[in-house]
Amino acid sequence: MIQTDKQKKRQTILIAILIVIAFIAGFVLYSNYKNKPRTEESQEMTIKIISEFERKLGQVKLELDILDNELFESLKSYGVLPVTPGETGRENPFQPY
Repeated sequence: MIQTDKQKKRQTILIAILIVIAFIAGFVLYSNYKNKPRTEESQEMTIKIISEFERKLGQVKLELDILDNELFESLKSYGVLPVTPGETGRENPFQPY
């Protein structure tokens, strides 16, 4: 197959773009690998975050006053609870009708 000058030029540009993209991807991966936090440091940070979360979680106070509200008590449940499963779908959904 004979390539014209236009096709060769386009192919050269595409190869150059792919090389640049590969270089950028390699640089990003290398910099992320190099700047990766140490496992001990990340474990300490995780422990700090979890302990802070537990401390804040202990400060949460639930106020159940809404349950005594008239509007809440006037809500009605429609349907039967618990819902009983019935017949659903076809055995083979891909089978034509």
